[in-house]
Amino acid sequence: MKTPIPTPKSASIIPLALAIAAAALFAALAAANAARADAPSPAYDELCANGIAVPNPRANAGLLRDCATLLQAKHALAADPPLNWSANASIYDWEGIKVYELQDIPHANERARVIWLEIRERGLNGSIPSELADLEHLHRLDFAHNRLTGSIPPE
Repeated sequence: MKTPIPTPKSASIIPLALAIAAAALFAALAAANAARADAPSPAYDELCANGIAVPNPRANAGLLRDCATLLQAKHALAADPPLNWSANASIYDWEGIKVYELQDIPHANERARVIWLEIRERGLNGSIPSELADLEHLHRLDFAHNRLTGSIPPE
């Protein structure tokens, strides 16, 4: 059996179908890029190393890691109004954060660390961020009277 040769009418349907599929693909890619723009950036260390969030970042590598961890965790802690955690403010001034100066630790890059995270009655929503397990010197974690789900991450 011979295959019919497409007529100009049926030949124009194929490019139209391809154009529609391409438009749908471009729309999906644009939506994915827009969603990615809202996702947290992996460059938290660079943000925290600006000299504002963490003073003297070269001498405070541990606090620099804590800053990056908290900025990443902030995206999971939906609050209204948002938490004031930002690379444009000193971590010492961040809401609910206490930093301890480790004077007696001989390591030059361990001069200060986050030891306390207390954000009570703040209307936090979402899951407890697993990143909080990376706060190596955290001694107190208090999210009482919020609407968080999940378990406290293991050390």
